[in-house]
Amino acid sequence: MDNRITGIYKTYMDNIKSVSRKPKAVSPNTPERGDRVELSPVVDEIRMVKKYLEKIPDVRKELVDRLRAQIAAGSYHPPVDEIAKKILGE
Repeated sequence: MDNRITGIYKTYMDNIKSVSRKPKAVSPNTPERGDRVELSPVVDEIRMVKKYLEKIPDVRKELVDRLRAQIAAGSYHPPVDEIAKKILGE
């Protein structure tokens, strides 16, 4: 999912850079209209991703609760060799 978010963000930023920030010249004969904003389809994707990410909990509560219970009961015995390999980057 991270690659998709990164891709959406990159596309969004590319679109922003390609849009000119200079106001268009208005001729005296042109009737005035209110400001208008057009959002690209990327905005919808960004909103969708944001809603998805908001639903993901910051902490996996079930896992934390299970590990806390194992530690409290003295039954948590992590695989020491696997921990050592990860520390050493293997």
